[in-house]
Amino acid sequence: MQFPNSARVALATLMVLSCTQLDTAPGDLFGQWGGDHAGLTVSLKGGDLEYDCAVGHIDPPVMVDQNGLIRASGIHIPGHGGPVRLGEKPDSLPAWYEGRIEGDTMTLTVTLTKSGDVVGTFILLRGRSPHVFKCV
Repeated sequence: MQFPNSARVALATLMVLSCTQLDTAPGDLFGQWGGDHAGLTVSLKGGDLEYDCAVGHIDPPVMVDQNGLIRASGIHIPGHGGPVRLGEKPDSLPAWYEGRIEGDTMTLTVTLTKSGDVVGTFILLRGRSPHVFKCV
């Protein structure tokens, strides 16, 4: 089927406008982000977090909107001191990850969805290794 040129231009314009409204995960979001007490690695598989005596995972894909805002669901797994017992299954708590990217700085807040408890707010820098404390 052939469309007149004006219809082609209108369709192309509509496609471009609709794409600019979508949330995207720019390639420069991917990689390592680190700071005091937390670190985040973002890939196509989502986001893996490590914080003092805990870990977490953000469900893929990790998205950032045109204003630099991040909103995503995932899990938070608190750790504990001492050895992990054979067959022990860690608690896996639903969590909400929300933050903002400004340049090479990400501010990320982790909130447990069932209780509303805030695990913490972390300042992460692109390409920096995290400084976290392990449970002992």
